[in-house]
Amino acid sequence: MKKSLLFFLVLTVTASIFGLTAQDVLDKVKDSQNNFETQKAVYSIILSDSNRTQKTRKIDIYILISSDKGEKLPISLLRVTEPKDLQNTTVLNLSKTEQYIYLPGFKQVKRVSGSSKNESFLDTDINYSDMTLLFSSTIEQEHTSSIAWEDEKSYTIDIELTAQDSDYSKMTVGVDKKDFVIKYAEFFGKKEQIVKKMEIMDYESSGEYITYKKVLITSLENKHTTLLELVSSEYGIPITKSFFNKLSMTNPVLVYR
Repeated sequence: MKKSLLFFLVLTVTASIFGLTAQDVLDKVKDSQNNFETQKAVYSIILSDSNRTQKTRKIDIYILISSDKGEKLPISLLRVTEPKDLQNTTVLNLSKTEQYIYLPGFKQVKRVSGSSKNESFLDTDINYSDMTLLFSSTIEQEHTSSIAWEDEKSYTIDIELTAQDSDYSKMTVGVDKKDFVIKYAEFFGKKEQIVKKMEIMDYESSGEYITYKKVLITSLENKHTTLLELVSSEYGIPITKSFFNKLSMTNPVLVYR
């Protein structure tokens, strides 16, 4: 009996020393997704509703990874290139708390904050608060996390969101152990029901970079889907922090600097 108890205690201590916490897993996901300095990615977007009516979009995404005390800090600029009536609509993500949108029709840069982050981006199933998760595997809202399930191939992590102005109460994400990539995410409303799902249907792991190739986002409430498909991706582009500012957002032609 004593030997069995001792064996159990050794296993428990060993697991606590060598096992990863939920936050450790999320940090590894963030590091693996942002293992570069600069990137430009082009995605086509197909929007579909319950009547099978489709709309298309095309976006360019520019990302720079900076660091502060060893923490990777992605900043990004997203620009719509198609269709023509939405062309040059631009979103700038400077940090978890600082986000701006430029609407060419109004010739105005607006800060996105508070409950505005719950709004849909151009009729897609992507909220402004979703962008850091989708494009840099970073959860911008304040949260606590725990491992709900673990097997040889994956983790399932429950994430409780503490921000009062968020439309989500919690998230559940599945993480692949091999590449530390988010394979899916489920978003829960205030009534604990799943309101949205995000599935990474295909991604490319070159050994150095991880690039999402196909992502499907489904809004269960609106019976609407958003499909992102990678058109092209380029790493090591010549941009610096000075590229990511409100003046760049308003330029019809983006110039690397």
